[in-house]
Amino acid sequence: LYPVNSGDMTIASVPIDFLSGSLLGGVRTVNTNSVTIHVRPLPTEGKPANFAGAVGQFALKGSVDKNVVDQYSPITLSLLIYGEGNLSAIQDIYFNKNDDFKIYQSKSDLATIDGIDGRLFEYIVVPNKSGTLVLPEFYLPYFSPKEEVYSVLRTSPFKLSVAPAKISDTSSSVVESDMKQDIHYLKLTDSLKNKTVRASDSVALLSCLFIG
Repeated sequence: LYPVNSGDMTIASVPIDFLSGSLLGGVRTVNTNSVTIHVRPLPTEGKPANFAGAVGQFALKGSVDKNVVDQYSPITLSLLIYGEGNLSAIQDIYFNKNDDFKIYQSKSDLATIDGIDGRLFEYIVVPNKSGTLVLPEFYLPYFSPKEEVYSVLRTSPFKLSVAPAKISDTSSSVVESDMKQDIHYLKLTDSLKNKTVRASDSVALLSCLFIG
């Protein structure tokens, strides 16, 4: 359970059914005691900018699918938040915009990577210029109840070797348009995942996928 408000909260009694003795003894029901807990408000002092309510003990690991790339060619940046706390409540990892790159979030979901359970964020990154570039820092402010302080998780620098584009200068806008369409498709298909679709809906679903 993760409280979302401060103050006195009561966890209501819960009925539990169990077999009494043998199978002939029948089923008995007992009720747990209700429990009242006091939830302290988070401190206002030292609260970092962009703090969005992440509370727990977290760590951050990241990787890129390649370090050598052509200008305007996309790479995938994967960031995994893991640890103790309500991972489902973490909806964003922040970064400072940088003219060297265009960055699009393509995926955010609970996942297990290399045996570690966490929340995975994936970003599509497109370098706008050539040379040795460093991705902007990604960060997550959170409150540690164990240490009773606010902290900020930060990524290590990711260096990229970007070769000059082999396409015309006007291709940048084309790449951006294609990327937006691809990401729209990824988000659409992700939102349809785990949903049951009736046969009568199949035509409408296919229309959405091809039109979107």
